[in-house]
Amino acid sequence: MGQCKALLNWQGVPLLIHMVRLLNSFGLWPVAVSAAPDQELPELPTETLVFRDLLAFQGPMTGLVSGLSGLAPLADRAFVAACDMPLLQKSLVDLLVNQLGDAIVPQADGHLQPLLAVYGTRLGNVARDLQLAGFNSPMQFLDAVQPVIVSEKRIRAVDPAMVSFVNCNTPESYAAALDRYTVLKSDTTVNY
Repeated sequence: MGQCKALLNWQGVPLLIHMVRLLNSFGLWPVAVSAAPDQELPELPTETLVFRDLLAFQGPMTGLVSGLSGLAPLADRAFVAACDMPLLQKSLVDLLVNQLGDAIVPQADGHLQPLLAVYGTRLGNVARDLQLAGFNSPMQFLDAVQPVIVSEKRIRAVDPAMVSFVNCNTPESYAAALDRYTVLKSDTTVNY
């Protein structure tokens, strides 16, 4: 992306603020943010928890470690979403959180989506042990936890256009997400 995705402007607020507000609007509590040790964050809503990663710049596995471990005293399970998925739909969140299991992972376009999933918070220890052993890939984490996989067919039943999986990894995908958001706001079948 060339800049911090969490600080991208999304309808007048940083993308991270949009995501926190979105998750709050879905009734998820507590909402927590995993951040690098010295990462600059926008001013978050007061009820938002912030867990700082122990290691800087080690990828999303570090965020899983800090987020799941930090939430463990407060919750048995956590819904995990990357900060760059601004079109996330409540219908998909509801589908995932209502599945039974310690690791619930959707499949989209033939790929598992470990950063849009539900995990038992006790799995923070598994992620930490893997990272300490030199495994930093969320896919390696999935191999270790043997997730329940939610098929694309089931996902399309609640999110037909699969907009929940739109992310902002490049300037082009960010611009496309903004355009798509404008269209979605006028669609009464979507949660905007």
